[in-house]
Amino acid sequence: MPDLKALLVNDASLLGHHGSALVSRQARKLAAEAGIELTVGIDWATAERMLAGRNGFDLVIVNGEGSVHHDGSTARRIARLAQALSARGMPAFMINASVEANSDEVHAGLSQFRKIYVRDFRSQNELAIAGIPSQVVHDLTLTWSDAPKAEPTANSRVLVTDASDAEKALILYRFSERTGTLRTAPPAGSRRWKRRAGFELKRLAGALLPGSPWTLRYTGATRHFDEFARHLATSHGIICGRFHAVCLAIRMGIPFLAVAAPTSKIEDLLSGIGMSNRMIDLEHIDQAESAPAIPPLDDRERQSINTFLRETELKARQ
Repeated sequence: MPDLKALLVNDASLLGHHGSALVSRQARKLAAEAGIELTVGIDWATAERMLAGRNGFDLVIVNGEGSVHHDGSTARRIARLAQALSARGMPAFMINASVEANSDEVHAGLSQFRKIYVRDFRSQNELAIAGIPSQVVHDLTLTWSDAPKAEPTANSRVLVTDASDAEKALILYRFSERTGTLRTAPPAGSRRWKRRAGFELKRLAGALLPGSPWTLRYTGATRHFDEFARHLATSHGIICGRFHAVCLAIRMGIPFLAVAAPTSKIEDLLSGIGMSNRMIDLEHIDQAESAPAIPPLDDRERQSINTFLRETELKARQ
Protein backbone atom coordinates (compact mmCIF):
# COMPACT_ATOMS: atom_id res chain seq x y z
CA MET A 1 0.00 0.00 0.00
CA PRO A 2 1.27 3.52 -0.77
CA ASP A 3 2.15 5.78 2.14
CA LEU A 4 0.44 8.80 0.57
CA LYS A 5 -2.10 9.59 -2.12
CA ALA A 6 -1.66 12.63 -4.37
CA LEU A 7 -3.44 14.28 -7.29
CA LEU A 8 -1.55 15.71 -10.26
CA VAL A 9 -3.15 18.98 -11.37
CA ASN A 10 -2.44 20.59 -14.76
CA ASP A 11 -1.59 17.28 -16.39
CA ALA A 12 -0.48 18.66 -19.75
CA SER A 13 -0.52 15.20 -21.32
CA LEU A 14 -4.27 15.76 -21.84
CA LEU A 15 -3.33 18.29 -24.55
CA GLY A 16 -1.92 15.38 -26.50
CA HIS A 17 1.77 16.28 -26.73
CA HIS A 18 4.21 13.39 -26.56
CA GLY A 19 6.65 15.25 -24.30
CA SER A 20 3.93 16.10 -21.79
CA ALA A 21 2.77 12.48 -21.84
CA LEU A 22 6.28 11.45 -20.80
CA VAL A 23 6.30 14.08 -18.02
CA SER A 24 3.09 12.59 -16.60
CA ARG A 25 4.44 9.06 -16.88
CA GLN A 26 7.72 9.92 -15.17
CA ALA A 27 5.99 11.89 -12.41
CA ARG A 28 3.87 8.87 -11.58
CA LYS A 29 6.87 6.52 -11.70
CA LEU A 30 9.06 8.68 -9.47
CA ALA A 31 6.21 9.26 -7.03
CA ALA A 32 5.60 5.51 -6.74
CA GLU A 33 9.27 4.97 -5.90
CA ALA A 34 8.79 7.43 -3.00
CA GLY A 35 5.65 5.67 -1.72
CA ILE A 36 3.19 8.13 -3.27
CA GLU A 37 0.26 6.96 -5.38
CA LEU A 38 -0.12 9.78 -7.90
CA THR A 39 -3.42 10.09 -9.76
CA VAL A 40 -2.83 11.48 -13.26
CA GLY A 41 -5.00 12.13 -16.32
CA ILE A 42 -7.46 14.46 -14.57
CA ASP A 43 -8.50 17.66 -16.37
CA TRP A 44 -8.68 21.06 -14.66
CA ALA A 45 -12.45 21.21 -14.16
CA THR A 46 -12.60 17.72 -12.67
CA ALA A 47 -9.59 18.38 -10.44
CA GLU A 48 -11.13 21.56 -9.06
CA ARG A 49 -14.39 19.74 -8.29
CA MET A 50 -12.51 16.91 -6.61
CA LEU A 51 -10.45 19.28 -4.48
CA ALA A 52 -13.46 21.34 -3.44
CA GLY A 53 -14.79 18.53 -1.21
CA ARG A 54 -13.65 15.45 0.68
CA ASN A 55 -11.36 13.75 -1.79
CA GLY A 56 -9.07 11.24 -0.05
CA PHE A 57 -5.85 12.91 -1.19
CA ASP A 58 -3.03 13.68 1.22
CA LEU A 59 -1.38 16.27 -1.00
CA VAL A 60 -1.60 17.98 -4.37
CA ILE A 61 1.19 18.18 -6.95
CA VAL A 62 0.81 20.85 -9.63
CA ASN A 63 2.67 20.35 -12.91
CA GLY A 64 3.92 23.81 -13.88
CA GLU A 65 5.52 22.79 -17.20
CA GLY A 66 5.24 25.68 -19.72
CA SER A 67 2.13 27.20 -18.13
CA VAL A 68 3.48 29.76 -15.64
CA HIS A 69 4.59 32.70 -17.75
CA HIS A 70 3.42 36.13 -18.92
CA ASP A 71 0.39 36.09 -16.61
CA GLY A 72 -1.35 33.57 -18.85
CA SER A 73 -4.73 32.13 -17.95
CA THR A 74 -3.23 28.88 -16.62
CA ALA A 75 -0.61 30.77 -14.59
CA ARG A 76 -3.41 32.71 -12.90
CA ARG A 77 -5.42 29.53 -12.39
CA ILE A 78 -2.45 27.82 -10.73
CA ALA A 79 -1.90 30.83 -8.48
CA ARG A 80 -5.55 30.85 -7.37
CA LEU A 81 -5.46 27.12 -6.70
CA ALA A 82 -2.35 27.46 -4.53
CA GLN A 83 -4.08 30.11 -2.44
CA ALA A 84 -7.26 28.04 -2.08
CA LEU A 85 -5.38 24.90 -1.07
CA SER A 86 -3.25 26.82 1.42
CA ALA A 87 -6.38 28.33 3.00
CA ARG A 88 -7.76 24.79 3.50
CA GLY A 89 -4.50 23.45 4.89
CA MET A 90 -3.98 21.03 1.99
CA PRO A 91 -0.24 20.50 1.28
CA ALA A 92 0.47 21.59 -2.30
CA PHE A 93 3.68 21.55 -4.30
CA MET A 94 4.55 22.84 -7.79
CA ILE A 95 7.01 20.83 -9.84
CA ASN A 96 8.53 20.91 -13.34
CA ALA A 97 7.81 24.62 -13.88
CA SER A 98 9.26 27.35 -16.06
CA VAL A 99 8.33 30.72 -14.54
CA GLU A 100 8.76 33.97 -16.43
CA ALA A 101 7.31 37.50 -16.63
CA ASN A 102 4.44 37.18 -14.16
CA SER A 103 2.67 39.85 -12.12
CA ASP A 104 2.82 40.42 -8.36
CA GLU A 105 -0.66 38.88 -8.19
CA VAL A 106 0.52 35.59 -9.70
CA HIS A 107 3.64 35.63 -7.53
CA ALA A 108 1.48 36.10 -4.44
CA GLY A 109 -0.45 32.95 -5.32
CA LEU A 110 2.66 30.92 -6.12
CA SER A 111 4.14 31.86 -2.74
CA GLN A 112 1.44 29.71 -1.10
CA PHE A 113 2.92 26.44 -2.34
CA ARG A 114 4.77 24.45 0.34
CA LYS A 115 7.68 24.05 -2.08
CA ILE A 116 8.35 24.95 -5.71
CA TYR A 117 10.63 23.04 -8.07
CA VAL A 118 11.49 24.88 -11.29
CA ARG A 119 13.21 23.39 -14.32
CA ASP A 120 15.64 26.24 -15.05
CA PHE A 121 17.77 28.80 -13.20
CA ARG A 122 16.14 31.84 -14.78
CA SER A 123 12.83 30.75 -13.30
CA GLN A 124 14.52 30.36 -9.92
CA ASN A 125 15.95 33.88 -10.24
CA GLU A 126 12.57 35.43 -11.10
CA LEU A 127 10.97 33.80 -8.08
CA ALA A 128 13.87 34.84 -5.85
CA ILE A 129 13.38 38.49 -6.89
CA ALA A 130 9.74 38.10 -5.80
CA GLY A 131 10.92 36.65 -2.48
CA ILE A 132 9.84 33.09 -3.28
CA PRO A 133 12.32 30.25 -2.64
CA SER A 134 12.55 27.41 -5.14
CA GLN A 135 14.81 24.56 -6.17
CA VAL A 136 15.98 23.66 -9.67
CA VAL A 137 15.13 20.16 -10.89
CA HIS A 138 15.26 19.95 -14.66
CA ASP A 139 12.37 18.67 -16.78
CA LEU A 140 11.12 15.21 -15.87
CA THR A 141 11.48 13.94 -19.45
CA LEU A 142 15.22 13.94 -18.75
CA THR A 143 14.74 11.20 -16.11
CA TRP A 144 13.58 8.71 -18.77
CA SER A 145 16.46 6.31 -18.17
CA ASP A 146 15.21 3.50 -20.44
CA ALA A 147 14.95 5.72 -23.52
CA PRO A 148 16.01 4.09 -26.81
CA LYS A 149 19.40 5.28 -28.03
CA ALA A 150 20.00 6.93 -31.38
CA GLU A 151 20.41 4.37 -34.16
CA PRO A 152 20.38 6.17 -37.52
CA THR A 153 20.20 4.08 -40.66
CA ALA A 154 21.49 4.59 -44.19
CA ASN A 155 18.10 6.10 -45.10
CA SER A 156 17.80 8.33 -42.01
CA ARG A 157 16.60 11.90 -42.50
CA VAL A 158 16.72 15.13 -40.59
CA LEU A 159 13.45 15.63 -38.70
CA VAL A 160 11.84 19.02 -38.04
CA THR A 161 9.30 19.48 -35.28
CA ASP A 162 6.54 22.03 -35.22
CA ALA A 163 6.29 24.82 -32.63
CA SER A 164 3.65 26.19 -30.26
CA ASP A 165 4.03 29.70 -31.71
CA ALA A 166 2.10 29.98 -35.01
CA GLU A 167 4.60 32.26 -36.78
CA LYS A 168 7.52 30.09 -35.74
CA ALA A 169 5.64 26.96 -36.85
CA LEU A 170 4.99 28.53 -40.27
CA ILE A 171 8.68 29.25 -40.81
CA LEU A 172 9.59 25.70 -39.85
CA TYR A 173 6.91 24.40 -42.21
CA ARG A 174 8.17 26.53 -45.11
CA PHE A 175 11.66 25.26 -44.45
CA SER A 176 10.45 21.67 -44.38
CA GLU A 177 8.62 22.10 -47.70
CA ARG A 178 11.91 23.01 -49.35
CA THR A 179 13.77 20.12 -47.75
CA GLY A 180 10.95 17.60 -47.43
CA THR A 181 11.89 16.75 -43.85
CA LEU A 182 9.01 17.85 -41.62
CA ARG A 183 7.93 15.40 -38.96
CA THR A 184 5.93 16.85 -36.12
CA ALA A 185 5.19 15.80 -32.56
CA PRO A 186 1.38 15.83 -32.78
CA PRO A 187 -1.24 14.96 -30.16
CA ALA A 188 -1.52 11.31 -29.29
CA GLY A 189 -4.94 11.55 -27.70
CA SER A 190 -5.86 11.20 -24.03
CA ARG A 191 -8.12 9.17 -21.80
CA ARG A 192 -11.11 11.34 -22.60
CA TRP A 193 -12.98 9.93 -25.60
CA LYS A 194 -13.83 13.36 -27.05
CA ARG A 195 -10.17 14.26 -27.31
CA ARG A 196 -9.36 10.88 -28.83
CA ALA A 197 -12.16 11.23 -31.38
CA GLY A 198 -11.07 14.76 -32.22
CA PHE A 199 -7.51 13.59 -32.73
CA GLU A 200 -8.58 10.88 -35.17
CA LEU A 201 -10.78 13.30 -37.12
CA LYS A 202 -7.89 15.74 -37.41
CA ARG A 203 -5.63 12.96 -38.70
CA LEU A 204 -8.21 12.21 -41.39
CA ALA A 205 -8.70 15.88 -42.29
CA GLY A 206 -4.94 16.42 -42.44
CA ALA A 207 -4.63 13.71 -45.08
CA LEU A 208 -7.37 15.28 -47.25
CA LEU A 209 -6.70 19.04 -47.01
CA PRO A 210 -3.93 21.01 -48.79
CA GLY A 211 -0.57 21.06 -47.03
CA SER A 212 -0.11 23.56 -44.21
CA PRO A 213 1.45 23.70 -40.73
CA TRP A 214 -1.90 22.50 -39.35
CA THR A 215 -2.32 19.53 -41.68
CA LEU A 216 1.25 18.36 -41.24
CA ARG A 217 0.83 18.41 -37.48
CA TYR A 218 -1.79 15.67 -37.78
CA THR A 219 -1.14 13.84 -41.08
CA GLY A 220 0.53 10.55 -40.31
CA ALA A 221 0.65 11.44 -36.62
CA THR A 222 1.90 8.74 -34.30
CA ARG A 223 -0.72 7.74 -31.75
CA HIS A 224 1.63 6.34 -29.11
CA PHE A 225 4.68 7.83 -27.45
CA ASP A 226 6.89 4.75 -27.75
CA GLU A 227 6.25 4.62 -31.51
CA PHE A 228 7.16 8.30 -31.75
CA ALA A 229 10.37 7.73 -29.76
CA ARG A 230 11.43 4.90 -32.08
CA HIS A 231 10.90 7.25 -35.02
CA LEU A 232 13.16 9.85 -33.41
CA ALA A 233 15.83 7.26 -32.61
CA THR A 234 16.30 6.36 -36.28
CA SER A 235 16.65 9.99 -37.44
CA HIS A 236 19.84 11.63 -38.67
CA GLY A 237 19.16 14.58 -36.39
CA ILE A 238 16.39 16.91 -35.21
CA ILE A 239 15.71 20.61 -35.72
CA CYS A 240 13.75 21.29 -32.55
CA GLY A 241 10.97 23.86 -32.48
CA ARG A 242 9.78 22.67 -29.05
CA PHE A 243 11.40 22.41 -25.63
CA HIS A 244 10.55 18.74 -25.14
CA ALA A 245 12.06 17.88 -28.52
CA VAL A 246 15.36 19.24 -27.17
CA CYS A 247 14.93 17.21 -23.96
CA LEU A 248 14.26 14.01 -25.91
CA ALA A 249 17.23 14.59 -28.20
CA ILE A 250 19.49 15.05 -25.17
CA ARG A 251 18.08 12.00 -23.40
CA MET A 252 18.37 9.79 -26.51
CA GLY A 253 21.75 11.07 -27.71
CA ILE A 254 20.42 12.43 -31.01
CA PRO A 255 22.27 15.32 -32.72
CA PHE A 256 20.08 18.43 -32.81
CA LEU A 257 19.74 22.15 -33.38
CA ALA A 258 17.26 24.14 -31.30
CA VAL A 259 15.16 27.20 -32.09
CA ALA A 260 14.31 29.57 -29.20
CA ALA A 261 10.93 29.17 -27.46
CA PRO A 262 8.59 31.99 -26.31
CA THR A 263 10.34 31.77 -22.92
CA SER A 264 14.06 31.32 -22.26
CA LYS A 265 13.75 27.69 -21.13
CA ILE A 266 15.66 26.17 -24.06
CA GLU A 267 18.57 28.60 -23.86
CA ASP A 268 18.83 28.07 -20.10
CA LEU A 269 18.79 24.28 -20.44
CA LEU A 270 21.51 24.23 -23.07
CA SER A 271 23.61 26.82 -21.26
CA GLY A 272 23.59 24.64 -18.15
CA ILE A 273 24.93 21.66 -20.12
CA GLY A 274 27.45 23.74 -22.06
CA MET A 275 25.68 23.28 -25.40
CA SER A 276 24.61 26.83 -26.30
CA ASN A 277 26.28 26.27 -29.68
CA ARG A 278 23.28 24.05 -30.55
CA MET A 279 20.94 27.07 -30.80
CA ILE A 280 20.04 28.19 -34.33
CA ASP A 281 18.43 31.47 -35.35
CA LEU A 282 14.95 31.19 -36.83
CA GLU A 283 15.79 33.77 -39.51
CA HIS A 284 18.71 31.61 -40.60
CA ILE A 285 16.34 28.68 -41.11
CA ASP A 286 13.86 30.85 -43.02
CA GLN A 287 16.56 31.95 -45.48
CA ALA A 288 18.24 28.56 -45.87
CA GLU A 289 18.07 26.86 -49.25
CA SER A 290 18.85 23.46 -47.78
CA ALA A 291 18.86 21.76 -44.42
CA PRO A 292 21.55 23.16 -42.11
CA ALA A 293 24.21 20.65 -41.19
CA ILE A 294 23.59 19.13 -37.78
CA PRO A 295 26.99 18.25 -36.34
CA PRO A 296 27.26 14.93 -34.52
CA LEU A 297 27.61 15.02 -30.75
CA ASP A 298 31.31 15.16 -29.89
CA ASP A 299 33.02 13.52 -26.91
CA ARG A 300 32.86 16.69 -24.80
CA GLU A 301 29.12 17.05 -25.40
CA ARG A 302 28.43 13.41 -24.63
CA GLN A 303 30.39 13.62 -21.38
CA SER A 304 28.57 16.82 -20.38
CA ILE A 305 25.19 15.23 -21.19
CA ASN A 306 25.96 12.10 -19.16
CA THR A 307 27.00 14.16 -16.12
CA PHE A 308 23.96 16.40 -16.46
CA LEU A 309 21.53 13.47 -16.74
CA ARG A 310 22.96 11.71 -13.68
CA GLU A 311 22.57 14.88 -11.61
CA THR A 312 19.05 15.48 -12.95
CA GLU A 313 17.87 11.96 -12.07
CA LEU A 314 19.32 12.25 -8.56
CA LYS A 315 17.62 15.61 -7.91
CA ALA A 316 14.30 14.37 -9.29
CA ARG A 317 14.28 11.39 -6.94
CA GLN A 318 15.25 13.56 -3.96
